[in-house]
Amino acid sequence: MWGKFDPQIGLMSRGLDVSHFRQELIADNIANADTPDYKRKDVNFAEAMGAALSRGEKTGLQRTHPLHMGSKTSGGEKLKAVKTGDTRTRLDGNNVDIEVEMAKLAGNSLYYQTTSRLLSGRYGILEKIINTGRP
Repeated sequence: MWGKFDPQIGLMSRGLDVSHFRQELIADNIANADTPDYKRKDVNFAEAMGAALSRGEKTGLQRTHPLHMGSKTSGGEKLKAVKTGDTRTRLDGNNVDIEVEMAKLAGNSLYYQTTSRLLSGRYGILEKIINTGRP
């Protein structure tokens, strides 16, 4: 709802959704690190955020340059996990590298914390405007 009034809130909210979904996928990968034939899963973060940007008419954001993030998917689609083959497969068919997953987990956690702090600050500004009438 707040995304209609402030496009940055909508975009940060979508970023938190994508980050939360990615956190669940990374946790699944770590939990299945020893499962034979398990293939690691991830979400294409740039594509998911590009889908949010492609809804610029609704959020007030527009692609003003062809190199800006974009997406061919419609904005109403849910996030999708994709199996990735970007790491070596072990003899048992599993391609989860626990060190890579832990690094992705740390990076994703930092992103989530930073975005949630920015969003909290944005809500603080709105609260101040509502209470005092000025930023």
